[in-house]
Amino acid sequence: AVVSTQSTGEILSGISASVEELKDPAAMERLVAQLDAAVAGVREVRDAVEELKSEGAGIVGEVEKLRGVTERGISVQTSALDTLTERVGEMQTMQGEHFTSLNETVALLEQAQQAV
Repeated sequence: AVVSTQSTGEILSGISASVEELKDPAAMERLVAQLDAAVAGVREVRDAVEELKSEGAGIVGEVEKLRGVTERGISVQTSALDTLTERVGEMQTMQGEHFTSLNETVALLEQAQQAV
């Protein structure tokens, strides 16, 4: 990049003014205070990030617990559904047997009626 003589002069003038300002103890104290504030801000951000990471880990733990509870609930529901399906099958078999028995009873009644 090409820097004009004027802008170079301005830069040097600014640096010179900054150097002169740093020679002033009050200016140095202000600069140190600004740096301390900047460091405190960085620490605050770091602490907030650590807190968020910790909260995130807690949330992940809660999600894992919920997943476990959900999986156990699904397992119980599946087991209950299997048992219910088995019972329905047993009831259908019993109903079929009763139906057969009723048909036999009707046939016997019809035979008895014809015999009378």
